Amino acid sequence: MRITLFLILVGMSTGLLGQGKHSAPIKWGKIQATDLAFTEYELDPEAEAVVLCDFGILRTELVGDGYKYRLNRTRRIKILKESGLDRGNISIPYYHHQQYERISVIEVQVFTPDGGKQSLSKKEIYDERKNEYWSSKNFSVPNLQVGSVFEYHYEIISEDLTNLREWTFQEDLPIRHSELQIQLIPFFEYIYLINGEALQTAMANREQRYRYDHLEVVSTTNPFILKNIPAIKAEERFVTCMEDYTLSIRFQLSKVNYPDGTVKPHLTSWPMVAQELYEGRYLGQQYRKARNYKKMLAPIQESLEAAATQAERVEIAAQYLRSNLKSNGRFGYSASQPLDVLFNKQEVNSGQGNLMLMALLQAVGVDVYPLLVSTRSNGRMIEHYPIVDQFNHLMVYAVVDGKEQILDLGDPQRPLTMPRVAALNKRAWLVNGEHSKWIDLAAAAARQVLLVELRTDEEGTMVGEIKGMYDGYQAVQERRDCEAKAGGQYWQERLRERFPDAEVSDFDAERLSEVNRDFRNSFSCRIPEAVQGAGNLKYVPPVLYSEYDQNPFKLEKRNYPVDIPFPLREQYIGKIQIPEGYEIDHLPEELHLKLPEEGATYHFSATREGSTVQVVANLHLHRLEYGPEDYPVLKEFFDRIIAKMEDFIIFKKIS
Repeated sequence: MRITLFLILVGMSTGLLGQGKHSAPIKWGKIQATDLAFTEYELDPEAEAVVLCDFGILRTELVGDGYKYRLNRTRRIKILKESGLDRGNISIPYYHHQQYERISVIEVQVFTPDGGKQSLSKKEIYDERKNEYWSSKNFSVPNLQVGSVFEYHYEIISEDLTNLREWTFQEDLPIRHSELQIQLIPFFEYIYLINGEALQTAMANREQRYRYDHLEVVSTTNPFILKNIPAIKAEERFVTCMEDYTLSIRFQLSKVNYPDGTVKPHLTSWPMVAQELYEGRYLGQQYRKARNYKKMLAPIQESLEAAATQAERVEIAAQYLRSNLKSNGRFGYSASQPLDVLFNKQEVNSGQGNLMLMALLQAVGVDVYPLLVSTRSNGRMIEHYPIVDQFNHLMVYAVVDGKEQILDLGDPQRPLTMPRVAALNKRAWLVNGEHSKWIDLAAAAARQVLLVELRTDEEGTMVGEIKGMYDGYQAVQERRDCEAKAGGQYWQERLRERFPDAEVSDFDAERLSEVNRDFRNSFSCRIPEAVQGAGNLKYVPPVLYSEYDQNPFKLEKRNYPVDIPFPLREQYIGKIQIPEGYEIDHLPEELHLKLPEEGATYHFSATREGSTVQVVANLHLHRLEYGPEDYPVLKEFFDRIIAKMEDFIIFKKIS
């Protein structure tokens, strides 16, 4: 994903940007007969609905002695299928904290295919509080049916001139026309961040009209107009955030040029922002000022100070916090209340827990620094400009006994030094004054080793023993599954995805609570009808279980990159007893696969070892990102792995 930056320069001489009149693309309540009549959207026949028009006017204005912005938005949508009726359930989010934003006007009306019209009563619009910061206005369009066209209009008034409301030209429905007009008061200077290849190309080449397949970029200056925009749809596994690839425009205040000639920069530099965060009450003061955490520290201060090493202090502090806190399921990087208050509530977001860890550690001499990141679902980060609001999670960068470490409190099955998977978004920003910098986030591999010994009987049942060893992120998942479903039930469920009557017994787990070591388990299995028979032949699957016994990449074409959070390693070593009275009729051929630049390797072999057949299958996936152009090769790589696992070992009865 690439984000392109452009500047809107608005000064005294330019007047009001966008002050020229631009006609609206639609008129409220005026529905064309052709829009009511059509039953299928030509450019996307499978679409359950289509956005006929999404039109907005974004303006800044002086209100009293302060500035605000208004976003007036009108959307018109056509329902094409029964499955699209839910599109009439509308939720409009706004930031209610300290009354920073409000929605002042909402109008809704629906037009039925026979020409009928109905408006929504204001009594049917209700507020829903999402959390302490966000709420939404909700309503359901009345009398909605297939073929209907409905439209709604609303106005958001906000005091946040730093980040004007983002305009998204693309969503999970096709859009026929999307248009944004901007009207900005002089003196403000914004950068705007363009996302989406077609829009970036048009703007970079200063093209007023640009075509990409059916998509048409009509205007790249005020107003911004795009037509025939395809729906954006999530694709399979290993996608971070679809917003990373959505056509959109964001506005970020860069500086204010006052009438008296004074210039006040808003976007300064990363070191200056770091200093502001260090001195700020919501981040730096939380872990530096003892008044914010002294009650939390008191019960374990003596134990922390008595610890022989800093590593022991880290473990004591982490265990103390894990025992007293639970997650509210949200991400964050700051705290608006003192840590003592939050600790007493015993429920925190991701960043608040790590801020508490920072406070306890720095109180006993461990060097700690905030490490800010945008989670995978929140989107990629912009490193060109110091935009703090792009972050939504805080980790701890610590120097422990002279060794640099990244600490991320949370899941008790995950080592403290292993960031949560959500945080594995390639890069993070280390907040350390003049020494602040962007750093790479290296991820530990997910490693699984299975040692399998199997025997078959005359009824086609396969019995045997399995030993597993797991490391890295694979160990985290195994521990979670083991605690959630004791007695090996989770392994029985895994085997039953392929063998419906599989049974697991004698399950044993080692090092379940020793999260800094690899996890191990062992169990016996009995799998009826695992062996297929035909006359004098027995067909035995060479690999009993693999995380990749189905190709995770099924699409023929992929439009967005594959983004895998961590390296993957799977090793399978199996021994299959040759049935008494049988001989080997067929063994699968050896297979070696390699992706370009050693991105991934796979080795398979099946050889006779005395009275057994030994099967070895090793998969190593090192490269984590693959563009759409690489997708066919990656898909074929896994297709060939699946085909090899479906190449049966054949035993033939000795005559």
